[in-house]
Amino acid sequence: MSAVCAFRLSAIDAVFDHGRFTASAKPGQLSTPKFLASHERPGKCQPADARRTASPDFSSVRNPLMWESVHSEGHRPLIVDGPGRAEIISVAVLPLVPAVREGQKHDVLFLGRMDGHVMKLVRTQQHGSNQSSTLVETVRVLSTAVTSLQVALSQQALLVVGEESVARLPVEHCSMQQTCSMCVRLRDPHCAWDVDVRRCVHRRWVIHCTCCFTHSK
Repeated sequence: MSAVCAFRLSAIDAVFDHGRFTASAKPGQLSTPKFLASHERPGKCQPADARRTASPDFSSVRNPLMWESVHSEGHRPLIVDGPGRAEIISVAVLPLVPAVREGQKHDVLFLGRMDGHVMKLVRTQQHGSNQSSTLVETVRVLSTAVTSLQVALSQQALLVVGEESVARLPVEHCSMQQTCSMCVRLRDPHCAWDVDVRRCVHRRWVIHCTCCFTHSK
């Protein structure tokens, strides 16, 4: 079973820069929260004082464990895959992809699995507790584990690296959707229905897409 979560850097900084540490006066003793001043926190130079190395504060610096946890966005995973599914072992993010509806942008995640599949996930709601995501597609790309993913933005392509091979595929498969409703139901910010040619295409090629607004409400 695998899960993917999103975190804000500001939330991580708040906990590690200003949060309390887990500390105990003696090994095996019940841990308690301990606050350290900014100059005593991990990453800061400490004086070479033998008496100081035996103090609980120094133990917290040497073996830092935060008392508070860093909560993910929305306090829940973007996706939980499993049980019985191959593990997700690689992630690539294409941030702030413009949607057809003016002013909307979505983060797009590509997730590589142990069984060679690549999943495309879209964060459809990115703020507050109402955060949600949509699994757009799952595609079998390699016969071995997907060990690395990289987005080639200028080519609108995804580079998929495995143990024995490398593959390149487009970031979208809009043309596989045969009708307007199928195109919109996909909820892929890369895709839009072009009413002039009556095809589901990459949104950058669309001039008129009235159908998209009608069906996305």
